[in-house]
Amino acid sequence: MNRILFIFMTVVTGLAITIPAAAQTDAVYSQSNFNMQLANPAYAGTWYGTGYMMNIRRQWIGMEGAPSTQSLTFQQQHFRQHAGWGLHILNDRLGKERKISLLGDYSYRIETNWRSYLHFGLRFGITGYSNNLDNYNTYDPDYDYDPAFQGVIEKYLIPNFGFGILLQSDDYQISLSVPRLIQLEYSSDVSRLNTYSELRHYLLSGSKVYRLSYHVFVKPSIRFMLVRGAPLEINPSLDFLLYPKFWMGGFYRYNESAGATLQWVFSRNMRFGYIFEFPVSRFSRQQFGTHEVMFSYEVNFTRNNRYNFRFY
Repeated sequence: MNRILFIFMTVVTGLAITIPAAAQTDAVYSQSNFNMQLANPAYAGTWYGTGYMMNIRRQWIGMEGAPSTQSLTFQQQHFRQHAGWGLHILNDRLGKERKISLLGDYSYRIETNWRSYLHFGLRFGITGYSNNLDNYNTYDPDYDYDPAFQGVIEKYLIPNFGFGILLQSDDYQISLSVPRLIQLEYSSDVSRLNTYSELRHYLLSGSKVYRLSYHVFVKPSIRFMLVRGAPLEINPSLDFLLYPKFWMGGFYRYNESAGATLQWVFSRNMRFGYIFEFPVSRFSRQQFGTHEVMFSYEVNFTRNNRYNFRFY
């Protein structure tokens, strides 16, 4: 096991060093605090049965045209427990931009020893994109309108692919993924204005669960993200579990924002979560933070009629 873990960490560290620094264009990856499947297709099928999750995220409350994202996710483990698959629907809005995506995930796992598994995931999906440039309010004293902002950009059934690797046990997790491999550039048929809607995100994360006492656990985590046009994003977090009912903790996104997370485990098959995020720069004067809620439901939560609490 130690040799496999060393090889895996060597590969992901090398990739993180060699990938050129890059900017976040998709707010949905912040939701991976609750749902790793949005960021890594290898996560599909890691729950003990069939799972459903809904996320609703409202960003920068109080600002006109602020990002808003909704997602509905499904995943299921194959009956032989070596493979899993999942689906998710994403509805993302930013200003006048609208994106709806339907994504499918497939994962296969190999057992490294009796306590951990190495998952490999593939993703295929389609996206519909629209952006009505005529609806933008432009400000130029020399023109009644901006010549560049004319026409409507509409694209339908645009394919994309992704992949991920996940090393996971009951108490630790290491993830490397590229959720979308194809970078998409859209242009207006009238003004030829170009806009990038989906950039290639490189995501690397890891976490470990420690027992402080019989009923208290702590989970430190860290995530790195690279996107073209921005510096490396570093996102450490720390969560405490009051077993088996409450998760609570906080996170920090370097030079951008900080936030608090809460999660209530209703029962073996239901969870509810809430995130409040606020900027740590002068940008905080223009808005009232970001809010996100999550609800998940799991069917056949037990494996072989035994209950195993899920930390991830």
